[in-house]
Amino acid sequence: MPRVILSLSVGLVCLLILQLPIYRWFDEKIISRRESPPRSEFGLVPIQLLPGFDDSGAFKGPYGLDIIFVHGLGSNPDTTWLGKTDASDIDWITSLLPHDLQPNLLPDTRLFHYNYDSYWFRDALEVRLEDLSSKLLIDIYSMNRNVPETAHRRTVFIAYSYGGLVVKQALIQAKREAKFSLVADSVSGIIFLGTPHNGTDLSRVAWFAAMSLRIFGSNPYILDGLQHGSQLVQSMHLNFMHYYQGKITAVNFFEERKTRLLKMGFIQWEEYVVRKDSATYEAQDIVNIGLAVDHKGLNKFSSRSSIYRQIVSQLNQFIKADFDAHRGSCFKTIPKFQAPEYVNRPKISKLIENEIQIFNALDSTAHCLILSGLGGCGKTQLALKYIESHGNNYSHIFWVDASSTSAVMRSYRTFAEEIGLQEDQLRDSSEIGPTVIIEIVTKWLEGLIGFQSHWLMVIDELDDLNVEPSNLIPRGKRGTVLITSRRNFRASTINRYLPKSCKAVQVDSLEQEEAVELLVSVSSHSRKTAPQHILEAASEIAQLLHYHPLALGLSYASASQIALMESPEQSLSLYLQDLKNHRETMLGDPQYAVLTSYEKTVQTAWDTSLSAIESQNINSTKLLALLSYFHHEEIPFDFFRFASAKFHSNSQPFNAMYKELPPWCQDLLSQTPDGNWDSFQFRRIMQPLISYSMVQTFPSPVGTAFRIHGLVQWRARQMSDGVRTLLSSIYIMSAAAAVIEKGTLNRHMRYLTPHLQQLNKTKHVEQNSLEETEFFQYHSMTSYITGLIFHHEGLLDEAQAAYIEAGMVHLHNVVSSNRNGSYGPGFFSTVLSVANAKQDKGNWTSSEQMLNFSLTTLGFLLPDNEAKRNQLEFLFHLAINYRLQGRLEKAEQTLHQVYHETLELYGNDNKKLVPVLEQMAYLHIEQGKWQDGQDPFQQMGESMLDHRINRDGAGIVLKTNKINLLNRQRRFSEAEELTKTTLVESIEIFGEMHEISWDLKAHLADVYAATRQCSDAVPLMEAVMSFRQNFYGKDSSKVLMSATNLGAAYGLCGQKTKGIKQLKKTIKAAYEHVSDDHPLVLRAKGHLAEIFREQGDWKRAEKIQLQIVNQSIHSLGKEHPETLRRMAALGMIYSAQKQPEQAEKYITMAMDNGLRSFKENSELYSHLIDILIVGDSQRSKAGGALQRLIPLAAIQLQEHGPSDEKTLDTSARIAAIYLERDDFKSAEPILLQIEKHGLEYLGEGHRLTLFATEAIATIYRLQRRWESAYLRFRYLTSVYLKQHGEEDGRTLRVMADAGWTAFKMNAWDDAAYLLETTLEIKSRMKRYKKPDTLVMLDLGAVYKMQGRSQEAFDMLMEVVHAAMVSHDKNARNHADSAIFYLRSIMKEMGKEEELRLLENYLPDEQTRESQLKEYIALTKKRDGVVDDLEMESLSDVVFRVLQAMQDADGATTSLARNP
Repeated sequence: MPRVILSLSVGLVCLLILQLPIYRWFDEKIISRRESPPRSEFGLVPIQLLPGFDDSGAFKGPYGLDIIFVHGLGSNPDTTWLGKTDASDIDWITSLLPHDLQPNLLPDTRLFHYNYDSYWFRDALEVRLEDLSSKLLIDIYSMNRNVPETAHRRTVFIAYSYGGLVVKQALIQAKREAKFSLVADSVSGIIFLGTPHNGTDLSRVAWFAAMSLRIFGSNPYILDGLQHGSQLVQSMHLNFMHYYQGKITAVNFFEERKTRLLKMGFIQWEEYVVRKDSATYEAQDIVNIGLAVDHKGLNKFSSRSSIYRQIVSQLNQFIKADFDAHRGSCFKTIPKFQAPEYVNRPKISKLIENEIQIFNALDSTAHCLILSGLGGCGKTQLALKYIESHGNNYSHIFWVDASSTSAVMRSYRTFAEEIGLQEDQLRDSSEIGPTVIIEIVTKWLEGLIGFQSHWLMVIDELDDLNVEPSNLIPRGKRGTVLITSRRNFRASTINRYLPKSCKAVQVDSLEQEEAVELLVSVSSHSRKTAPQHILEAASEIAQLLHYHPLALGLSYASASQIALMESPEQSLSLYLQDLKNHRETMLGDPQYAVLTSYEKTVQTAWDTSLSAIESQNINSTKLLALLSYFHHEEIPFDFFRFASAKFHSNSQPFNAMYKELPPWCQDLLSQTPDGNWDSFQFRRIMQPLISYSMVQTFPSPVGTAFRIHGLVQWRARQMSDGVRTLLSSIYIMSAAAAVIEKGTLNRHMRYLTPHLQQLNKTKHVEQNSLEETEFFQYHSMTSYITGLIFHHEGLLDEAQAAYIEAGMVHLHNVVSSNRNGSYGPGFFSTVLSVANAKQDKGNWTSSEQMLNFSLTTLGFLLPDNEAKRNQLEFLFHLAINYRLQGRLEKAEQTLHQVYHETLELYGNDNKKLVPVLEQMAYLHIEQGKWQDGQDPFQQMGESMLDHRINRDGAGIVLKTNKINLLNRQRRFSEAEELTKTTLVESIEIFGEMHEISWDLKAHLADVYAATRQCSDAVPLMEAVMSFRQNFYGKDSSKVLMSATNLGAAYGLCGQKTKGIKQLKKTIKAAYEHVSDDHPLVLRAKGHLAEIFREQGDWKRAEKIQLQIVNQSIHSLGKEHPETLRRMAALGMIYSAQKQPEQAEKYITMAMDNGLRSFKENSELYSHLIDILIVGDSQRSKAGGALQRLIPLAAIQLQEHGPSDEKTLDTSARIAAIYLERDDFKSAEPILLQIEKHGLEYLGEGHRLTLFATEAIATIYRLQRRWESAYLRFRYLTSVYLKQHGEEDGRTLRVMADAGWTAFKMNAWDDAAYLLETTLEIKSRMKRYKKPDTLVMLDLGAVYKMQGRSQEAFDMLMEVVHAAMVSHDKNARNHADSAIFYLRSIMKEMGKEEELRLLENYLPDEQTRESQLKEYIALTKKRDGVVDDLEMESLSDVVFRVLQAMQDADGATTSLARNP
């Protein structure tokens, strides 16, 4: 017995010892309620919403809704409702839910947590379900039901899991005790989230765990009766159904996935926490919804998932049903209806909806919005649309007609009668004053409570009132006020009387799609189904009416009437014809007004506003009439500032024009004593126009600007005094143009041009009337200034017409006996301008004829001194003409003459000589005279570069030409240094954001691009383009030029896809403003073709280059240097595609048409040599090319030295021909010299350096000089990787060659790495659709030499398989070589049977003997011995060389190795 007791004692001690670690583990892991209480207080806790939502007001009303969230067992509000994200946890109740509840009801809604202590693991309270539910009931009763002010609020519960049982038990108790009856009756609905109405199978496990943790102070009693099917839960449910069935609505959400309770390695335990049969029950007004989540997914949301949306949808249904049940009677007084011609305007309707929902807690009215805009723009219809869409959200809708005081009184009386105010309250307002009835109604609205307080008041046409608007608007945190007004909300005094937080939405014209949709409906079509002719007619009508809703409504009604008499399909076309022929009648005849709900015409729609404006300042309507002759968009205030400056300058003609202006207009443009524009009168006159929305102001890149609706201009022009107002408009705009044209205000020109075009058009219409005025003496000057602006903006046809008009008027004034002279330029100045316009357009011959004609007549018509000055001017422009035609010798002779005669006439005046030197710099660039000190003109230009640039920008152009000169000489470091120095000077003088500084930044970006400094070039080009878009506008020629350069830079820097996209976008944008033969378009297309060439996409390159050539022939002529260059490029593309006939065609065209300028232009000569090489190679006449190249190289060597780029370029061409003839002895020394001088003077990345290095490496490889070849191929690989990236064809080509030479050196690991990398890169590139069998063959051979037999076998078999499915001859040759390697590999691997089958694929003996003879014959031509498994064909080398010189890709050319 003692032994037994001892054994038991020992066992007990061991058991305690074993339990000790378990105890310690539980002690560390299980949280104590005492040590870690929840952050939330216990009981009913208000939930604080996010900023912007009404928290405080929600607790004040006796009506509204309380939503109470009840958590589950062992949890608390701090964690129950949190959704997990990677960044943080989200409380969806505060973060998501307030945005998703019905916004008009949110201010009346309160949110609460019920936090009860259900923690049962450790240091738990010994409470049961009945204790927790009693506390919930008491808290609700104490907070609401015992306080009369909140006695009528409704309640919705959202209860999770065990929390649902707490809610049910609390409501059962509320029914059993009379004092809690109001709590029971207030419940509108319950959302149960996984509530175990019939218990849960896991309760036993939980109870056992609680009992096991009793040592830690757990509470198992809270789990009593939770077993599935227990008497407690069944009895509770029966009682709940007895009291509440059919009285409240409930939704049961249940889990459809099991919850993972335990996972240990491969062992895991999953179970339903609450099964469907327990989480649901069937009864009246009960909805059961399954969700594809586990138990924990029913209450935790980090986003608006479908699960979350289903729960919120049910909650909103509860809220709406409760609102509808308790809202009471709804009163509406809406005297107007949606017009039949109304078209849906989704964009502005959405804006109104968003703005009106903004809650303003600090203001007297919570929601206030004003729709302001021009009369007839659809404000009232938008208000009606808002009521149609959102009217059900409001308890009462009150429409106030504010067009007059009497209309306001009628509106308030109507509403008072509607809501049933007593008769004694509605006594005659004349007895007690008009404000009494307003006060009665507003007080009634302010006194509404609960859901009844959600009223909407629409105050329509609040323009001018004797009654203050503030008296019309009730106070109230639930009310919404929507106002329509023609008055500009910010610019008028109306905002003084409105709530401070009142938002404003500007209502403008319809969108194009909306206008077209309205009009096509006349023909019973929609915009998507209408035929093209109907769409075109609708678009044109909408454009003519400037998309104005009233005008479009009239057109809709008129076209509908036409459709009753004619075919509906033709109604819009007929209306368009009527509108063009009878515009005044169609827009002004009252007969058409009755067809619309607005009952006004376009002519009468603004009469009220115009009368009010005139009563404030009579000059305001005069200014509106003056502005009606301008273009309706973008009129900068600066135009009037510039005009004022010009009118008060020492310019006699503009002084005279100023005196012709009416007095009010002179005051508008007066100046202060210190000589600045006095804008006081301008602002004073503009204010009423802005206030009544006749004019809208907005910020623009050139300062504040304003716009006028096109139909307002039409209406205002009817108020003008005709030609006198037109004259004032012309004078003001011409004065502004004169300032802009002479200064550095280039970005203003874009805004000026449309106004000059509009005035020009009107001037020609009113020409007969203008001739009867004093305008004729200013006509020549205004036309000439207009021409200068058009010319600057590239509108060459319009510029030419304006110049001609100026010249003809001048001649008329000179010869007319009744006109003794006029202000304006001389006849020859206009002739020179016309010649320049023709020249810029490419009409070289016509321009040259005009210049020569003027030179012969100047001496007869002008005094000697004046004739001499004009002759120099004409000679100078004639020299430019010769240069642009490519007649460089003639241009140089003429410039010499101009230079010497300028010195003789003016002396050594740099200002006069600067343009001559600039043109000489351009000429030297094109002649190839790039060496310093070669010409005295250039020496003088160099000396001028030592001076800093002046304030007026003098010297900038000269320095820019020097930068271009350095770039052409490939002296990039000097070009970069000069550009940076000049940029620093420009920033110091003009500022960093000045256009001159940005032009220099553009030049610097070009230098970066030329030197492949891509990380600097691309961002700087992007910044330049962004600046120019903001400064000049997106349509400017400078922007298009920047876009073209950026696209080219993308291509140069390896971002070819991005470059193609950018260039296509640029070409499309250019087509909208210039012709398809414009230099900008051709330049962009040229860069696009170049990128396609680099990609090896010859077909697309050919298509684009052919377009360029044809357009160049059409616009420039066959003999122009640019045309010849473009022919050369096209010939090379055809050569690369092995199309000798097409190549020969364009070679011949270039040769035949380039003979005249052949010897004058050394750069052109170089291009023609390129063409000759290609042509000779196509016809196997390499000797002919050598006969031309060797003498040229000798001359260049003597004149420029061995390191000059042109010398090296010609030497490279000679070496290429030797390579084609396999004359490696002759080619190698030439290539070594090119490589040496290229590395020293041109840089390692220069095309000639790279060409020479690769050609030498190829020769060494063929001569088995493996180490020298390998070193160069590895060097080339690193350079190409840095310049072009790993996916460039050149990189992959030299990488593969480096791998092969490494193999021949027995450097197996290096060879395997290079070849594997090549294949891996090609495998992920879409353009390599076929496997590269040559590289695969080389890699298989490497694997064999490394002893990796299985990998070698797999790789070589892939080569054989690729050849079987391909008809490519090279692939078949590679497969033959692969089989030779496979013989030994398969013998080693014991695959004799497979080897016999494979050898059937080999060529027969006769074929192999023929191949061997060819191979031996080839090796005899070479120096050195080549490998017996290698044969190189160089018949195509010359084409690859020429492509490489043009920076072509060359990826498709490979040097095949045959067995």
